[in-house]
Amino acid sequence: MNEDGEKRIAAKLARITAKLCARNTQLAALHAGQTPVSRTGDY
Repeated sequence: MNEDGEKRIAAKLARITAKLCARNTQLAALHAGQTPVSRTGDY
């Protein structure tokens, strides 16, 4: 594989990784909310 092809693949992988990380941050923010607590302490 030539150098231009490797750079193109690396750039594509970087974009995909960035998209996945941004998506997972939003999901983590959603899950970081308050957790339910019951009076009997079973949560």
